[in-house]
Amino acid sequence: MARRWRVRTAVVTGAAAALAFGVVGAAGPALAASRLSFTLSNANAAGGAAYRMDFGPAGQDVPLVGNWDRAPSGRDTIGASIVVGSTRRWALAAGNSTLGTAARYDFQWGNAGCIPVAGNWQGLGDTIGQVCADRSNNTWRWTLAGPLPVSGQLATFRTYYFGGTACAPVVGDWNGDGVTTVGVSCPSGTGRVWKLTDGSGDGTNPPVLSIQFGWGNATCLPVTGDWDGRAVNGANGVTVGQSCPAAGDMWTWNLSNHNSAGATNVTFTWGSSQQVPIAGNWDGMGAPAGANGDTPGVVAGVSAPAVAAPAPNPFAARDVTTGWSPRTSYVVDQVRARFALNSCGGQATGSNTGHVSGSDHYTGNAADCFPDGAGVITTGSARRLGDDVAGWLVTFGPILRVKYVIWHGFIYDFGTSTLSWQPYCNSGLTPAQCAHPTAGTVATLQHYDHVHISLLH
Repeated sequence: MARRWRVRTAVVTGAAAALAFGVVGAAGPALAASRLSFTLSNANAAGGAAYRMDFGPAGQDVPLVGNWDRAPSGRDTIGASIVVGSTRRWALAAGNSTLGTAARYDFQWGNAGCIPVAGNWQGLGDTIGQVCADRSNNTWRWTLAGPLPVSGQLATFRTYYFGGTACAPVVGDWNGDGVTTVGVSCPSGTGRVWKLTDGSGDGTNPPVLSIQFGWGNATCLPVTGDWDGRAVNGANGVTVGQSCPAAGDMWTWNLSNHNSAGATNVTFTWGSSQQVPIAGNWDGMGAPAGANGDTPGVVAGVSAPAVAAPAPNPFAARDVTTGWSPRTSYVVDQVRARFALNSCGGQATGSNTGHVSGSDHYTGNAADCFPDGAGVITTGSARRLGDDVAGWLVTFGPILRVKYVIWHGFIYDFGTSTLSWQPYCNSGLTPAQCAHPTAGTVATLQHYDHVHISLLH
């Protein structure tokens, strides 16, 4: 049985819907709050849909997939997670039916600022979990819940760290032992590197890396599943795949039956690329019957949809004395369109003043985007917006030609050997000022009020 994800990248809020399925996001404008609308296929091929249904409370829902009722067939059903104040409400469906389906479970658990996931963490049936970005460690913190209770509180099974926050979290039963474990899919140049673990740690130490390999494209969205229907009998476990925007507003699915570098086993076009892709065993007809394993689906109605991978930056390196270089303008236009963040500035003026010596602003190859006013230490929704923008820029930095990103006292420099967020201290400040920022000039120099974007040139 497959467990997957969607990421609006290494950021929460709207990206959360993506991460939850091992995919980076879906295209399309932000939608009004509504119930989720699922369209599911029973074949890994082009063709029609087997199920269409609406489900979940209205609001900023994240779609979920799991075998909530522990059906022996391995049939997956749908679900949704919605933000309620500082926590989350989880509604998990009793079945997949065009005639409508009720919630088998409906409860609150977890943090609004984390990303929902689902999996069979203990081999006792599918349950839920969350993934939270820990900026100080540059890693994902996984908190996995125990079995779904008939009544009472949901207990925590295991909490541990695994995978860098610049990567998309993914989940699956990689070795076919009936237990879901975790992984990440990381953009690397134009490709992807997958890092998977078969362990759950011991409660103190994180799990060790079990498999690492290169497969897929950085501009596609990672998905995971039991594509050949053989995971139940242990022939192999969940394997990798990707959804790529194709001509005609569709997704092209490329699926591999092996967790290793190599060829793609199945390719087909299915589902609208304006919707979030998911995968599951919708009819319970996987192994040992062998009719199929996990197959695709798409979800519409997500209030804060994932952000699609951008097209590669088409502009050559170039310096200018006024304004932005075409390469910088391309990235700023992407940020404005995808995040409704219009307060971006920092164009070259020809004066070479106002920034640190040698700044990329002076050549038109840097921009500053403000989620709130200048000189403030962003909090709340402004902070989350900045996190979203910074995380998206890091995830797609190689194809956007990003040199480095600075945000909230941290820098992600693509030119270093350590590709992770590192503490940042502006050269115009003392270590004490960097350690204890205040509103005003210090907040601006430490980038607590704006996301700084530098482009290669």
